[in-house]
Amino acid sequence: MTKRIQPNSTTVYKPNFLDPRVIKRCKNAIGFACALTSENKPRQLAQAFIEKHLGMSNNPLSIFLKSQLLICVDDTYDMNKKICKQYILNTNGLQYLCDCLNGNNTTYNTHPSIIQVDDIALAWSKKEYASELETLNFDYVEKSHRLYNNIQNIRSEARAKLLADKGLRFDYDIDTAAPTLLYQHSFKTPSATGQVLSVIENYINNKDYIRNKLSAESSLPVENIKGILNALFSGGFLTTYSKSQVFALCNRDPAVVKFLQQHPFIQGLKADIKTMWEPIKADSKPQYYWTKTNKRRKRPFDPRSKWNIYFKLERMIIDEIVAYCKEIHCNYFLEHDGFRTNKQIDTNDLALYILEGTGYSVNLKEVLY
Repeated sequence: MTKRIQPNSTTVYKPNFLDPRVIKRCKNAIGFACALTSENKPRQLAQAFIEKHLGMSNNPLSIFLKSQLLICVDDTYDMNKKICKQYILNTNGLQYLCDCLNGNNTTYNTHPSIIQVDDIALAWSKKEYASELETLNFDYVEKSHRLYNNIQNIRSEARAKLLADKGLRFDYDIDTAAPTLLYQHSFKTPSATGQVLSVIENYINNKDYIRNKLSAESSLPVENIKGILNALFSGGFLTTYSKSQVFALCNRDPAVVKFLQQHPFIQGLKADIKTMWEPIKADSKPQYYWTKTNKRRKRPFDPRSKWNIYFKLERMIIDEIVAYCKEIHCNYFLEHDGFRTNKQIDTNDLALYILEGTGYSVNLKEVLY
């Protein structure tokens, strides 16, 4: 028997679900939440962005919609570091809102099986981004060498269908992008020693086997293992610090952290990553900043600096991909280290094009939606 839960009894404000204006606001808010959040993967959302879609934070209906649709799981906020609070989808509140719109405003299910979240997300996204989807002329904003478009924020399953419906059915990714580009870069930088790093090469060539093995041994999902290993390449480390994203990927379990810390492959990979970064760091131009007390300080060569180097390399590859798509008159949508097209790409030909233009060798994976 499905458990029934009453809405939050502390909620004083009760929307009038017979008011067409309230209905419209609720439907838009539901679409926004379903498109951009999930129940198990936290996402950073700026307050201004939330207010754009749910309404101003001093409005009773806006407050109600936010409480019903979003759960804040990390209230860390730092304007200078551009860190926002993280949210997940409130599936109970989502079900309650849907029931209210359907005329049942008394109870709701704990598991909203009748709700097709991706369908709701898709309908909202088609309306929200109608202009770009109609022309396939996507606008991008550059931030830290990456090109951003709001459609990139949509849940992956809904985004795939949204773009496929407009003909962008071919999905391509740079295989093992960060390890591949950073490792090759360590051979190209002036201070390069030419030292072969066997553990990194083994990971690049056998990533699926290694990720699956670590997943089985640690009881973590493969996606978590992938995230942990990528974090190690950018200067992250295994820790039980409560705010650490790596700790979150370890299900906040100190035993998992300790297991991975002692794992022979992880230890070997960490040693190789340290060696890989040495020549890159030696040739990186120091960055400085001004403190609040007007003192000039040198920025540490931290994960932020390392990711910035990777993003430059990634952007260099993406620029070649864009040029190639334009040459063959192909519509495309960029997704950081991947892209979608309306034509099937000869991945070997594109890889040679990238190699000739940049000197970097990459493999491209193809998935047909």
